[in-house]
Amino acid sequence: MKKFLFVCLSLMPFALKAQKWDGPVGIGLKAAETPFSALDVSGGIAEGRPGRVFVAPYVIGWSNDVTGGQPDQYLLLMPLADAGTGHPVAGLSGTLYMSRGTATSYNFNGEYRVSMQRAYNNNISLTLVPQNDYSRFLKIYSVKYQGVPYAAVKISEILISSCLISFSGHWWNQLNGEKPRLVAATDVTETTVFKSTQPVFGQFISADASGNIGIGTTDTKGYKLAVGGVIIAERMRVKAMASWPDYVFENSYQRPSLAALDRYINEHKHLPEIPAATEVAAKGIDVAEMNALLLKKIEELTLYLIEEHKRNNELEAQVKKLLAK
Repeated sequence: MKKFLFVCLSLMPFALKAQKWDGPVGIGLKAAETPFSALDVSGGIAEGRPGRVFVAPYVIGWSNDVTGGQPDQYLLLMPLADAGTGHPVAGLSGTLYMSRGTATSYNFNGEYRVSMQRAYNNNISLTLVPQNDYSRFLKIYSVKYQGVPYAAVKISEILISSCLISFSGHWWNQLNGEKPRLVAATDVTETTVFKSTQPVFGQFISADASGNIGIGTTDTKGYKLAVGGVIIAERMRVKAMASWPDYVFENSYQRPSLAALDRYINEHKHLPEIPAATEVAAKGIDVAEMNALLLKKIEELTLYLIEEHKRNNELEAQVKKLLAK
């Protein structure tokens, strides 16, 4: 029966008009399973060798329920090793789906755009971009499984409950022919983070697992927005500091004397509380904090001028009295 079905399917392109199927056809189903549709293929439809196109989703399998006590897993995406001379290639390009949800289990629908290839001269391109609200940012790991290094993602970082994982798109693997698969975390070794940022817009904008965005750089140094270059804006609003320096005008505020200020400047070559040039070169400046400090110095300077103006008025009055005698 299997040989007959294979022959019929092989002849379909040549006899499509003449051939007619009376009932649903199942390929790769278990004996007790009934085809869900007119053509039900378990495992996906693959075309071409050594590369393949999964026209229908290739079902990788159900992940473990980590919260239920099952062990964590890794999803092996593609091998990273060089299997010999000639630099064989491996990769995949398409969409990874993670889904679950029934009348008794909550809904989850993760989706990732995948574009990966390991090719000539060991060059490796790995991209895994979240596509919807349910899709968490994923780190790409390098793990070794059965002596072969793979690019992989950790299942518990996708979802700690069980979910069905499938892939649609192009897949090719001249290294060892293995398709994407789930393996136990205890079966892999030499686990390292291979990539912790992913492109949002090509090579120009990237993001990491903390939601930090890099423009022109992938190293945000922990900041929510990092720009590798010059920015320009028509307007910019910085949230008000908790302690805006209006306290300078309070009667209780003690300003340093001009003599003390003179000594400090001669010794340190910058104003008190203002960072030195070397510190700014090493760490940069906090714009909100610096604006507050500059305002504080302006307010102190204003008070110094008012004080000197009053003293000059007093001196002028005394001079006029002396001249009037």
